Amino acid sequence: MFAQLKRESLRKLQAMEDKSPKGCIDEPIADMIHTINAHPDYVRLFLHFPYEETIVTSSSCSGRIALFCGEAAAGKGDASVSDLITKGGKWLIAAHATITFDQLVTALRSSDAQSCHSNMIIFKHEPFIMHVVCRDVESAKKLLQWGIASGFRESGVVLGNRKIVCAIRTTANGFEIPLGRSAEHLLVNDEYLRWIVNIANQKFEANKQKTDRLFEAFRGGFCNPLVVSQAESGCLVELSSWTEVARKESVQLVGHASVRYRDLIVVFGGQGPTTAGLTTRVATVTILAPSKEGSLLQTYHATAGANGPSPRMYHSCSVVGTRMVVFGGRASPVKPLGDLYGMDLETKQWETIATQGVGPSPRWKHCSCAGEYRLPVCLAEQHLQGLTRFLMWLHTVGSVVYVYGGRDAQHVFGDMFALDLNQKPPQWRQIGTPRFHSSAVITCTDYLVCCM
Repeated sequence: MFAQLKRESLRKLQAMEDKSPKGCIDEPIADMIHTINAHPDYVRLFLHFPYEETIVTSSSCSGRIALFCGEAAAGKGDASVSDLITKGGKWLIAAHATITFDQLVTALRSSDAQSCHSNMIIFKHEPFIMHVVCRDVESAKKLLQWGIASGFRESGVVLGNRKIVCAIRTTANGFEIPLGRSAEHLLVNDEYLRWIVNIANQKFEANKQKTDRLFEAFRGGFCNPLVVSQAESGCLVELSSWTEVARKESVQLVGHASVRYRDLIVVFGGQGPTTAGLTTRVATVTILAPSKEGSLLQTYHATAGANGPSPRMYHSCSVVGTRMVVFGGRASPVKPLGDLYGMDLETKQWETIATQGVGPSPRWKHCSCAGEYRLPVCLAEQHLQGLTRFLMWLHTVGSVVYVYGGRDAQHVFGDMFALDLNQKPPQWRQIGTPRFHSSAVITCTDYLVCCM
């Protein structure tokens, strides 16, 4: 029963069958969800609740600051209106990040707020919550202990007829404050709004610290290296051999891309905190260089600017000569990108790469690579002795960027494209079982390897 439920949950996750208003896993806890789903004893639960004649999927939330325009049902037997929100409403803000006073004011003055038939405007902070289906009671007990030890004191286990569910949750750091009957008639002033925004942001940061502790507990419990003798295994990778070489403050990103250039690591894009204190998609370039102590130090950090790509995540980067080539990504789950940019890593200048031919459609979570080895092409060549030779070196892969797979909001792609940057102008050509979130590398044996 557990194996069947796990397969179905992972299928829904891969197919993006998430009918919540957001439509996908919260980015701040995406790595945690993938770690849990990768373990044989656990899977993140899809819970279905009927709501306004639809099905809303709810199984996890990283924590959010929200502004809700609620609607109440009429009282029984008269025209009075209850203060209990029973008929749903509209989300004016649902941010899985800190917010600013200006964001709150903008939401209150928005057309959605003005058109909402509101009975109450509510400002709230909701802490992290997650439901996990466990294989057995013992695995649920472990998860529960990690959750309580990390500060989620209201966590518990539900023993059902068909599944065992561990709910990781807490009411700490949560609050819900009514601001007025409608956005036009608030009962509080701007000074009060600034105060509660500051409180909500502090609670959000406290929630994030608690969630980070939980993820560390998960990784420590899930990823302890197995004790295997050399006689039993000729190749053993110890997960504990990983060493942190850069401070967390250097690169606080998810969905970014990184490449190696000489002895440097170049990081571009992704989603992370900004100088304004917001968490959003960025278009920054960070260059890390090794120090004498073996750590990585930030030597360059700048925004792409007007000539560079827009903020994005889940794009791809590859190095061709002295240029870092950036393709695709997404501005939102429903806005895939298909543009192509190059950054000269010596001059730090960006340019748009104009191409010809039919290239890959806008996509994200694809992969791309460019190598320094020659690409073998199978061609027939007659020898004097009458023998046939099938291998001929056509050109170096180093001038060619390969793009494979990826997805947009509706489709998963299985196509492959090549762009030869030595041509003037560069020309796309298609080389071509849909897949996404793949990777690629040029090996020392001159093969282009795609891993799905």
